[in-house]
Amino acid sequence: MLSTINALEDISVSGFMKVFIRTFGCQMNEAESDYLSSAITDSLGFDLADSPSDADFIICNTCSVRQSAEERAEGFISQTKGESKNSSKIILTGCMASDSNEDLKIRFPYVDYFVRNNDKDRIVDILAAESEGREPCYDKSDSYEFKENYRNRNGCFSFVPIQNGCNNFCSYCVVPYTRGREVSRDFHQIIDEISMLDKSGVRVVTLLGQNVNSYRCGSRRFKDLVGAIGGIRFQNIKWIYFDSPHIKDFNSELFDMLASSDVFAKSFHVPVQSFSTSVLKSMNRHETQDDIYAFFDLAKRKMPDASFTTDIMVGFPTETENDFHATLDGVRKVSFIDAFMYYYNPRKGTVAYSAYRDLDLNLKKARLMKLIDLQGGISLNVRKSMLGREFDIVACKKSRKDDSKVLCYTEGNCAVLADEGKISCGQVGRFVLKELVGRTFLA
Repeated sequence: MLSTINALEDISVSGFMKVFIRTFGCQMNEAESDYLSSAITDSLGFDLADSPSDADFIICNTCSVRQSAEERAEGFISQTKGESKNSSKIILTGCMASDSNEDLKIRFPYVDYFVRNNDKDRIVDILAAESEGREPCYDKSDSYEFKENYRNRNGCFSFVPIQNGCNNFCSYCVVPYTRGREVSRDFHQIIDEISMLDKSGVRVVTLLGQNVNSYRCGSRRFKDLVGAIGGIRFQNIKWIYFDSPHIKDFNSELFDMLASSDVFAKSFHVPVQSFSTSVLKSMNRHETQDDIYAFFDLAKRKMPDASFTTDIMVGFPTETENDFHATLDGVRKVSFIDAFMYYYNPRKGTVAYSAYRDLDLNLKKARLMKLIDLQGGISLNVRKSMLGREFDIVACKKSRKDDSKVLCYTEGNCAVLADEGKISCGQVGRFVLKELVGRTFLA
């Protein structure tokens, strides 16, 4: 990912330039924006603007995984041009800024810079040069390099990228084309960064990667990383998560390590996409319905109290009514606490785009609504089963709606509102979940 910027601390910029960053898409994008925020404020001395209208530089960190994400980013860019200062510079980065999207330069001529994923750290050089009246000049990077010291600005939660890119080439997915092939971060650098975050008081860490449990650094694999992290005696970190894993890269040994760990959260986001074997084959997903059921059976046997969330796609071009009902049956059987659900969008450049004819849009929407209704009921029932029980929670920030409440999260990522007098931001506590209002618990 982000390559080393030499002697950033020597850059001196006069004035109080302001930068606004808008991030779309995945947690990896959020992590990269966190890094940019840190580098821009700490190394350049710039301020972060509250809105595009106040900014001298506007950075739009984009996502191409789904059409809706691209549309939101395009809408933001168009709106921003009308609201920002006439002198503001607009920088578009992320997956939409890949070399294959040359048409964007025609559609958005007022965007000043298009910066690829591999070159995001060069944005700091661009800002420094622009503010000093110099012509920015940088070489494009051929590979993705990881950058140290990611941190979340609220000081409680932090992302640690450990892997980038994907080798799976699911037939509907653009990630291998926009993020590139898999690369893994140095083993010791990951350990050092997590240790640093613990010393700084961070409570929750999420290890990130597009296919996070395919991590490999030399002879070390993901299970070796889990073992090394699990052997550290943390002073502040309460839970460590990882996102997003692939079912094919789990095994019984890894489950045993996770089950016995005091720090790895017993909460897993595992995208399944479909429970139909034929659809999974068309998706090039490398597993069958039986494999998925076996995965969750093993996981629940090893960790009876574990919770699971997932991603599910409906309306894939080869999905029949029977395939769709297989997915509904799977959702009922597994009982996910939450799910991200969406219908298939053709993505240009993928195998599915050219190989299959898209289904009727109304049919896809109807299937999605049925799935959402089903999962909504399941999510509600799972939460109701938690009422009256004690859970550990981590306090994140003050409630936006009620200053007397603190927004907290359980190990399973359920939102909890607790009285500020009983717990403060950054603290860990144990509370009885007394009431459920919508999707949020009251403690």
